Amino acid sequence: RLLERIHPDSRPVTAAEISNLMKGCASEHFENRIVDAEGRLRWLWWKGIYLPEEQLIYAAARDITVQKENEAEIRKLNESLTERATLMNAANHELEAFSYSVSHDLRAPLRGISGFAQALEEHASTSLDATSKGYLARVRRAAERMGWLIDDLLKLSRLTRAEMHLGPVDISAIAESVLASLAQREPDRTVSWQVSPGIQVQ
Repeated sequence: RLLERIHPDSRPVTAAEISNLMKGCASEHFENRIVDAEGRLRWLWWKGIYLPEEQLIYAAARDITVQKENEAEIRKLNESLTERATLMNAANHELEAFSYSVSHDLRAPLRGISGFAQALEEHASTSLDATSKGYLARVRRAAERMGWLIDDLLKLSRLTRAEMHLGPVDISAIAESVLASLAQREPDRTVSWQVSPGIQVQ
């Protein structure tokens, strides 16, 4: 009546294993599913041997249900991670294409702004006062800065395909650069700041 306890999906392989045992092939590692006395499905790991003199099969089983459940959970998590990785790769490709398109679309008007500011400065240099020339210079510097940002945007879009390299980053220098840029952008404001020098991170 052993097969009555075996889950239907495991009956063919269990019958085949019993047949091998009867032929004298010891079972060292055999797994199947059974339905226990309370109707719960359990995984068992078997070792068995057939003794022809007694015409009996001696077998010992270990309950590996928890292990099998853990393995199933790990497989499920791996499938979920694989799916997320696929979605992330697709999103990265879309981001790269978007960044490339935007950066190229921005370059043309940016060149126009910089070119017209330079033309105005050259054409009307004699009639412009110092304040007006300062404004034009700031327009050109802003356009140049925008060009750097576009280049950085393109580099950022390519990072998804590049290998990551660790290196030192000077946080103090970055802070000083940002503060100097803010001060240049709003020269009429008087703000004092203090940045500790030499702060680096990896």
